[in-house]
Amino acid sequence: MKRNFSIIQKLNAKNLRNNATLPEQILWNKLRKSQFNNLKFRRQQPVGKYIVDFICCSEKIIIELDGGQHNEIKNINYDKIRDNFLQQEGYTVIRIWNNDILNNIDNVMEYINNKIKSPTRKLKISTLPSREGTKSIKIQCPAKINLTLKITGKRDDGFHNLDSIMQTISLFDYLTIFVEPSEKTEIILSGTSDEIPYNEKNLVYKAAKLFLDTVKMDSYKISIFIEKNIPVAAGLAGGSTDGAGTLYGLNKIFNEPLSRKELHELCAKLGSDLNLCLEGGRQKTSGRGEILEPLPFEEFDVSLIKPINLGISAKEAYTKFSQKMKTSDNTRSNYINDLEWAVIDDYKELQHIKEKYPNSVMSGSGSTYFGLGIDFKNEDSFWVKNGLKSIPYGVKEI
Repeated sequence: MKRNFSIIQKLNAKNLRNNATLPEQILWNKLRKSQFNNLKFRRQQPVGKYIVDFICCSEKIIIELDGGQHNEIKNINYDKIRDNFLQQEGYTVIRIWNNDILNNIDNVMEYINNKIKSPTRKLKISTLPSREGTKSIKIQCPAKINLTLKITGKRDDGFHNLDSIMQTISLFDYLTIFVEPSEKTEIILSGTSDEIPYNEKNLVYKAAKLFLDTVKMDSYKISIFIEKNIPVAAGLAGGSTDGAGTLYGLNKIFNEPLSRKELHELCAKLGSDLNLCLEGGRQKTSGRGEILEPLPFEEFDVSLIKPINLGISAKEAYTKFSQKMKTSDNTRSNYINDLEWAVIDDYKELQHIKEKYPNSVMSGSGSTYFGLGIDFKNEDSFWVKNGLKSIPYGVKEI
């Protein structure tokens, strides 16, 4: 019976090693590279009936990582029993808060080093004083326009392949992201717009959840306030840029556990325009829009006009494109944006813009039109934004 229990413990320990949390990965990389008097640490090892995070068997030193859930009464009592057992077995236990590792790993390593070198360390349980608290960051998220947009075919996954030149512009949403330890994982959204959902349907929520799942973080409360300035369902990537900004901002708060390449991979999972919004500038895009090829940046003035009460979803625009392709309409080549050709006949508001400003072009799936080097006149039932510029960057911290 005793032998079977040992096998089960080893299997559990192996499973924990394979599913290490981000703080465990960071500390393990540091412990392997650092030399504490030539001490060798191992991770996720059985000691009695417990599995400890990191252990140096020769010097009987154990390092344990604690998250927000360790503040719960049941876990406080469990940790006390566990620590008493380890102390009776002659181990020095050093407890570290997960958030301290994420905030400043160098301070943590210095603390561990001092504890190991201390002549009075034996039979002591040392806890790094918690500096856990709320961290925040503000992210600026730019809109985009499609300078060109051609649909090259239908994909097996139901999406369409694009050939488009996209450009970020100086119209911004702003995200204020707060992160604090919690007994459970929470994602709470709020903001200034009554046109977007503040729940799991919002791309910001999906981005935050995907980030936490990817880096294997839990026990954090994430609150995100969305200052919405980019119109909704307008073809300006308002939702996509907020999603990209969420991934970028959380990665910054948690000390960049993901590389730029990995952030782009997450962007591609969430939508077609997030990669452009993350990278910014002028990009030739293909695939669903997630494949980028940087183009030389050109600064220019841009103005926007949109029917206030008309929003067009991407699904509607692409459906109408497929339907119109089956007709005898041969005017497609007259349009820079294939989706403008697909929807303009159905909306008198779009026809009004095109008649008044023949050189204007619809962005994305609409319903916003842009003009380069011109100003749109204010008129009833239309939202107008003049004086914008092309910009050479995407989402960023401010």
